[in-house]
Amino acid sequence: MHAIPCSTLRKKPMVPALKALVIAVFGISLALPSFAQQQTTQQPIPPEKRWERWIERLQKRLGLTSQQQEQLRDLLRQHWEQRQRERERFREHLKEILTPEQWQRLQQLHQEKRARIRERLRKHWQEKHHEPEGPPYR
Repeated sequence: MHAIPCSTLRKKPMVPALKALVIAVFGISLALPSFAQQQTTQQPIPPEKRWERWIERLQKRLGLTSQQQEQLRDLLRQHWEQRQRERERFREHLKEILTPEQWQRLQQLHQEKRARIRERLRKHWQEKHHEPEGPPYR
């Protein structure tokens, strides 16, 4: 084995453009689930079914009134809309920082990741709902 010279182990200063790209990629990874969803649909659909299930569980456990349920729906809707505005603002700033080529490449990477996730979920669903071969157990 060859020894690695100490000079190669020293950290090299980051180029400002590369540093900005690293920060942007880190930031987008935090918002990746919502960003990837936005890539497929222009106007995302609010997750109201999930909200309704959550409100229903709270109603059963806490005995919420109909007024409290309505207030929860309003609060969830406002919070969701606020997050959508923040995501859009983040995307606009990111688009300003990156070059058009980098932006296109980033979109391509997100689409590829979403495709891998969809494929993994499809395989998982198939395994879960797969009909067993051969005679049924008795």
